[in-house]
Amino acid sequence: MATQAHSHEELMAVLRQIWEDVLETTVDDPDENFIDLGGDSLLALVVANRAQEAGLTMPPTGVLRRPTLRELTAAVMDPRQFEQW
Repeated sequence: MATQAHSHEELMAVLRQIWEDVLETTVDDPDENFIDLGGDSLLALVVANRAQEAGLTMPPTGVLRRPTLRELTAAVMDPRQFEQW
């Protein structure tokens, strides 16, 4: 799995860049959530698709509705956490 090759910091940086590209804004705080940053369910699908293209295992569709960048990073690093969402 490609995710295992990334450190937590590297993975968060990749996800942050995807969020910033899709939302067309900066993400300064890893504890801000996707909705508060201006996201919606359609943008969440774009984020998930781009992350999968980058080789990351993402949560099931629709899961990106309210996670923080920190929570998403932790879940991508350990997919067992998806079950809690």
